[in-house]
Amino acid sequence: MRGVRVAHPPSGRVSQPCFRARALPGVIARVRSLQPKRDRLVGWHRPDDGSHIERRVTRHDTSMDRNGIAHVTSACSNLLATISAGWGQLPESARELEAAIKRLLGGPPDLQFHAVGGGHDLIYLDTIISDERVEEGIVRPLIRGTESPTIAKVSPVADMSAALEALVGGKVLLVQRDPPLVTAIDVRSWPKRSPSEPPGEMVVKGPHDGFVEDLATNVGILRHRIREWQLRYESVRVGRGGRTRGAMLYVTDLAPPTVLSAVRAAIAAAKPPFVTDATMLGAWMLRTSQMLLPTYGSTERPDSAAAAILEGRVVVMVDNSPVALTMPTGFWQLLHAPDDYYRSNIAATSRRLLRMAGIVVALLATPVFLALIAVNTNLLPEVLFISFAQARQGVPLPLLVEVLVLEAIVEVIREAGLRLPGPIGQAISIVGAVVIGQSAVTAGLISAPIVVTVALAFIASFTIPSHDITTDVVLLRWALVLLAYSLGVFGIAWGLVMVYIYLCTLESFGMPYLAPLIAHRSHPWQDTVLRGPLWRQRKPFFARRSG
Repeated sequence: MRGVRVAHPPSGRVSQPCFRARALPGVIARVRSLQPKRDRLVGWHRPDDGSHIERRVTRHDTSMDRNGIAHVTSACSNLLATISAGWGQLPESARELEAAIKRLLGGPPDLQFHAVGGGHDLIYLDTIISDERVEEGIVRPLIRGTESPTIAKVSPVADMSAALEALVGGKVLLVQRDPPLVTAIDVRSWPKRSPSEPPGEMVVKGPHDGFVEDLATNVGILRHRIREWQLRYESVRVGRGGRTRGAMLYVTDLAPPTVLSAVRAAIAAAKPPFVTDATMLGAWMLRTSQMLLPTYGSTERPDSAAAAILEGRVVVMVDNSPVALTMPTGFWQLLHAPDDYYRSNIAATSRRLLRMAGIVVALLATPVFLALIAVNTNLLPEVLFISFAQARQGVPLPLLVEVLVLEAIVEVIREAGLRLPGPIGQAISIVGAVVIGQSAVTAGLISAPIVVTVALAFIASFTIPSHDITTDVVLLRWALVLLAYSLGVFGIAWGLVMVYIYLCTLESFGMPYLAPLIAHRSHPWQDTVLRGPLWRQRKPFFARRSG
């Protein structure tokens, strides 16, 4: 019966179940009468008068027997009783309401029922509510005879569905016995941690706070940083039945309408069964499996999210996740670090150029070395070629296999370092790389130049500030390694041209992926590779253009 879904009634309240369990036997009998019957041979009969032997045939009913009908009827009756209790009217008495809630929730240990003064009962889950707020705002006013609790967030409950949703949402059900009335009071107290700097986006200069796993706290942090009345906060619902809360934030006079429409349409089209992190929602919004590079940014830093909003972009967050998605996001934004804007323009520009060089080394070091050694040997000086050839003497593995094996070992070391605790992971990465590399060279399994080249590319990959594209750079390097071994330098050039064409075809919610370099607008270099003085910065590219 897992496939049965019951929708909310249009009025939010139903007076009786849509089906009656007592009608099921009649329906089953009607179905049974319509089922085909087939003949079944039960034996042979010889009459007493000595005539020919007759074939005795009976009609065999292929429908369900009485036990099967009783079983199906009982199961359907139980299901309809559950549906009726879950989506119908509230029971008339408090005892019946308590019994129905206990049955529907499975009788969890944290489900509490308490009677208080004035003919009232409290129903709540004690693991997600604040005991202090219940005591101060509900119990004491009722004991003193106050007409209503002192907590502002109070809403009436119309049916059992609303009661269950309020309970699992951290609210207390206040049941009034005479006259019967049920009210939901918001006293939720979710477990949450204090804002701290995300370990993957640490900076030397700048703020050292970060988002947490509570949506309201994260929205409050952004409102604290962006104190403008043009800031818009739209609530969204994602996940199964829209149970997971989300937020869409932007500045109304900066965010382009086309971007807002694209983001809203992507959120509406995303139908994830569940959402445990904002990046899951981002993957469902893209709805493509051929995307090599991400077309949305992700950050756990409030200053980066606030800067994205003030640049005319949209930030999307979901509850229970410290990650904020920034949309649209181009290639150059993925290469920017948060502390670029907390340094002088000369220092920030030099750091950006250094990161660009690191990406080039991480992408091309191994393919270029392999092309020069395997195919285009005439491009190397004779002394250097002889040195490389002597280093490879006695190595049993082919050159391509040697490179791929060493690349795989390096990525295994990287993954092991990420999965282990911080200090242990760093130690394992360094010691593992040194010990394995030195041992392999000493044993003659791998040549020293290959170890140096792969290690250089591995270290250069850590200069990439966005972890979202590190894996993509590794995959592109492996593809270029195969092209370099097959076609040499021409294969590398052909691969880079194909990557450039691919980047030119990408869009991020209506914006070109390589913008503003290919968008034909003034000052395309103002905040891409270079970072000029902040007081000379023009209007951000993503912001709405007047006219």
